[in-house]
Amino acid sequence: RETEKKAILKADFRIAVSNQMVSHWRSEYAYIDNHHVVIPCTLNRKVFDEHQLNRDKIALKRRELGYSDKDIVLIFSGSNAPWQGEKLKNDALNFYLKFEEVKLIFLSKKNDLIVDLQNKYPGRVQRFWLSHEEVPDFLHVGDYGLLIREQSLTNKVASPAKFAEYLAAGLKVLISENLGDFSPYEPDSGNLIARGYDYFYSADENFGIGVWESKPGHMTYTDLEYDELMLVLEGSLIMTNNDGEREIFEAGEGL
Repeated sequence: RETEKKAILKADFRIAVSNQMVSHWRSEYAYIDNHHVVIPCTLNRKVFDEHQLNRDKIALKRRELGYSDKDIVLIFSGSNAPWQGEKLKNDALNFYLKFEEVKLIFLSKKNDLIVDLQNKYPGRVQRFWLSHEEVPDFLHVGDYGLLIREQSLTNKVASPAKFAEYLAAGLKVLISENLGDFSPYEPDSGNLIARGYDYFYSADENFGIGVWESKPGHMTYTDLEYDELMLVLEGSLIMTNNDGEREIFEAGEGL
């Protein structure tokens, strides 16, 4: 952690894959500069542009795979690495497959989770291991892309390229909460800092303005390297000093 803090604070310039990562730097390491750029994980659209299918071809491909017009086809594309959250993934997929019209395609290597689901839901779970050039044709068959990750700091600041691939194929995305910049803001769960937006920084970077959305939680501030003026726009903020004295600030109040 100390090594990361030194790298963030002493670097001449920083590249982040998400705004959530920058928010993490600000909340954890008191990073106040604006010498950074956010470059999310994206993709080369050329492969997808070359594999655009019309409705007739998509319908034909669905029939080849055994799907009817009433079927809802979910696609999970990518690895099943443990850090993604195997239990969460297993619970989510079993929930979706409770509905008979739901079918599932894995574009992954064979693993125990897939085999278990194929045995539990015979004829409704298919698996393919494809070349990169073949992937778009199969993604077009789906109705929804699945992006399921466990709640962790790594995933909170991540920017999965899979999200871009799903969108490029025209899929709606079923996504875990608190996944990078993609998940919707959920005010009833999660950590204190949910999203941070920087709106202005002076040329000398001694003055900055930003807005932060917060979920219920807490954070300890110690030895800040800057002075901060806060105005509560919505909700409330509770400040507790080292002696345990609490002060509550409501919308429209500042400190």
